[in-house]
Amino acid sequence: MGLLDQCEELFKTSNLYDVIGVTKDASEAEIRRGYYKVSLQAHPDRATGDEQATAKFQALGKVYAVLSDADQRAIYDEQGVIDEESDSVDRDRNWEEYPEQCFLKSHFKTSWTLRSPTRTPRRRSTI
Repeated sequence: MGLLDQCEELFKTSNLYDVIGVTKDASEAEIRRGYYKVSLQAHPDRATGDEQATAKFQALGKVYAVLSDADQRAIYDEQGVIDEESDSVDRDRNWEEYPEQCFLKSHFKTSWTLRSPTRTPRRRSTI
């Protein structure tokens, strides 16, 4: 079964943009944000009552792989088909860790990375 068929079965639409809730003219950042929102809802650990959560989560990863690759996206936009043989779509991934790999740099910053390395701690008075 191809990705478009999976999307039709799991999300009731074969339009990849509708699956992640963005428009066809969405920027890369909007696609990333849309994927992030939908993948959090479909993640198997969060969607405990959904028997198809794992399949949905894997399909979302493939949708994001197509829409985030400029060549794949251009083919999909122009012809409405997906190159199922492409490495970006069919790559073996650890789907449990994939969102962390996509969003690690932008969403998981810690406050200590923003501090100045030259700043010295304040001394407490010993009264």
